[in-house]
Amino acid sequence: MPPRILFSGKQRPNDLIFPSCSDCNRGSAAIDTVVSWLGRSYPDSIDPKERQEVKDLAHSMITNYPEVASAFRTVSDVDLSAEQRASLKGMTTPVNVDDPYVHRLIEFFGAKYGLGMHWRLTGQILPPEGRVYAQWFTNYMAISGCFPSDLFNVFPNPLPLLQGKMHTSGRFEHASVADGLYTSHLAIFGQSFIVLSFVAPSPELHFAESGSLECEPGCLKVGYPYGLPKLTPLELDLRFARD
Repeated sequence: MPPRILFSGKQRPNDLIFPSCSDCNRGSAAIDTVVSWLGRSYPDSIDPKERQEVKDLAHSMITNYPEVASAFRTVSDVDLSAEQRASLKGMTTPVNVDDPYVHRLIEFFGAKYGLGMHWRLTGQILPPEGRVYAQWFTNYMAISGCFPSDLFNVFPNPLPLLQGKMHTSGRFEHASVADGLYTSHLAIFGQSFIVLSFVAPSPELHFAESGSLECEPGCLKVGYPYGLPKLTPLELDLRFARD
């Protein structure tokens, strides 16, 4: 965690690797592809090889996960004030996505991330009655004032994956905290987006007020599109063709 395809040439430190049943591993294939594409798309790489890898990920999305692929579209600009635009400092492109398929997929990624990180932090596998609640925040939300400003008070020192001289600084950082029976986990994907996962080992300990999707162990087995309907070819054509 995160998937190797998030990194150029699939090269990453040998850290945050968790055991998984084959059904959950297969069921989360869409998550790995889309999260990696989104995490590598902002900002664009200047390396031709890496740019081709990102294009290949996009092609895989269109072929295998068209409902999610059709949520992304090219726009000339995002409606930002001059001050907000200046805050980008030319370093990144705003990720402004408001689509149920994208939200559902990232929330399921948050469940996958939370399940692994809970085990890493506590040494305990989340029991069947446990629950995971995930939220995500894009860079557009941050510059438009829709980001919890106190988040980094809870997670003050996110760390990259490390192995010798290899590291993931600037591409992926993570942090976890425990509060009694609860655990909470942060994942930062470069300048693109942040995922926040709350894990409760009992359904009585819940985060329903957060508005997050409630997931349970084994939820990844359902596979793409994670409880939403697959669209017909006509519906997909309309989504891909919209202005």
